[in-house]
Amino acid sequence: MIQRTASTIPVQMLRMTDGLIVNQALYAAASLRIADLLRNGPGNIRELAAAVQVNEQALYRVLRFLTGQGVFRETRSREFANSALSEWLRSDVPGSVRRIALFRGGSYFVSALTGLRDAVATGVPAHDAFGRLRQNPEEA
Repeated sequence: MIQRTASTIPVQMLRMTDGLIVNQALYAAASLRIADLLRNGPGNIRELAAAVQVNEQALYRVLRFLTGQGVFRETRSREFANSALSEWLRSDVPGSVRRIALFRGGSYFVSALTGLRDAVATGVPAHDAFGRLRQNPEEA
């Protein structure tokens, strides 16, 4: 039996469970082109939300979460700027990872993962990847 103390709490394991949350927050930021909007410097949350026509408070929570991950920087209260990481989400940067973030956060990729437990149990793939791509070529 594991003796639980502050030094034995499996922090690394707990952080691994954040993967889907981080994935979806990155997907939201990439699909809304937040890094592109911040290419010329900081922007306040009200202006950013208005520019992409989303709920201001919800966007604020997502950007605060990603700031905690080092993706964006909060330069002043409710004002965000790109960090070295978020620069890679810009669509005009050579080697940008924006399209990868969109693919890995999109329903095609995520739906395959949500069925993983059942696929392991049954041996049946979570979904027909090639069939889905034939029906939804925009996801390719």
